[in-house]
Amino acid sequence: MPPLTPKLVLNLVAAGHETAASALQWATYAMVRYPDAQEQLRAEVLDLLKRNPVPEYSEIEGLSYMNNLYKEVLRLWCPGTEYLRLLIWQCFCTAAQLLMPQTI
Repeated sequence: MPPLTPKLVLNLVAAGHETAASALQWATYAMVRYPDAQEQLRAEVLDLLKRNPVPEYSEIEGLSYMNNLYKEVLRLWCPGTEYLRLLIWQCFCTAAQLLMPQTI
């Protein structure tokens, strides 16, 4: 495994930030597009906050409608597919060219 360089750490943080932000944007879009889903999620969150104004992580994790909603958002609008790279020229490699020298 390569050592963690500052550039590698920055790439990991930036990649996680972009995909998380994109997923939240799509979730917001889904809430606007489907107000009944927004109301059901709001009711579930408000019910939790009535029981415990400062919920634990495990309680938030237990919000079944929220979990199902975000799973559906990720299924419909997967953030990873938004960041595909464009090829600016074609590159053809044979299997032999992909092998490292002196590994056979």
